[in-house]
Amino acid sequence: MNKKTIRVIISLLVIILLIPCLGFAQDKEKENTPYWYNSYCKINYTKVDSLIKLEKEYGILVAAEAKKQGKILEHHTLIHHTGDEYNVVFMTKYPSWCVMEKGWFNAVFKEIEPNKDKRDAYNDAYDWVFEGSPHYDGIYTEVTK
Repeated sequence: MNKKTIRVIISLLVIILLIPCLGFAQDKEKENTPYWYNSYCKINYTKVDSLIKLEKEYGILVAAEAKKQGKILEHHTLIHHTGDEYNVVFMTKYPSWCVMEKGWFNAVFKEIEPNKDKRDAYNDAYDWVFEGSPHYDGIYTEVTK
C-alpha cells in the first residue's frame, strides 16, 4: 500500500470513531436546551369562540399546573384576528427535549379534573373544534448569547 492509501484509511477510521462522540454531544445539548413546540392550526372562524371557552375552562388551568410541576416553562394560546389563515397557535416551551417527548397535558388534566366523564366531554368538544382542520407543527430553540 502506498502512503496516500494509508492516510485515507486512517482518516476514515478516525471519522468512524468520532461519529458516536458527535451524537453524544448532540444528546447532551438536547438535555440542557429549552425547546418551543408550536402547533399552527386553521380552524373554522365560527368555532373560535368555542375554543376560547374551552381554553378558559381547562386549558389555562392545566398549563398553569404543568408549569408549577416543572413539566413546561411556558404555554400560550394565540388566536389571530381573522379567520382565514392559520389562526390558532399553541406555543409550549419545554425545559428539555426529554421532557418534551414525555408530554404533559393528559396527566395534568387528570389531576385537575378526576371525573372521567367531564374530561371526555371536554376532549370531545376540543375534537369538534379541530375536526378536519389542517395544522402543522414546528420545534424551535431560542437564539441566546
